[in-house]
Amino acid sequence: MNCSLSVRRREGFSLVEVMLASVILVLTLVGFLSLTNYLFGLEEDSREVQTATAAATSKIEEIRAYAKESWGLLLNTYNNKDFRVPGLEPATNSPNADTDGFPGKITITTDSADVYTVAVEIRWRHARRNQRLDLVTKITNRG
Repeated sequence: MNCSLSVRRREGFSLVEVMLASVILVLTLVGFLSLTNYLFGLEEDSREVQTATAAATSKIEEIRAYAKESWGLLLNTYNNKDFRVPGLEPATNSPNADTDGFPGKITITTDSADVYTVAVEIRWRHARRNQRLDLVTKITNRG
């Protein structure tokens, strides 16, 4: 009779190894999902800033075109006027909140008889916070 001890070969993973691998996998997935959510938020931010920039630029071009035709009426027509921006909700719940329901505001100041400074401000509510975009330019009556 052979009295040698046979050593059984161990196969598979221990419970500790499986638990550790599971924890690492879960932490990796949570990090990946958080990053994905953050990137979608950045995409939305970018889209809103693009909308605000396009609206402000369009409004300034509208004012420039009007100034060529009716320089004398420009201040009465556009100064301190509010306007809607499709796709953006007015800013709320802050000292700079928009109280009239229009995200856009135009302010024109007189530098001289032939030069005006036109400021277009757009304040809107993003999902997490209020946003603001200011676009300022000068226009002249000299063509």
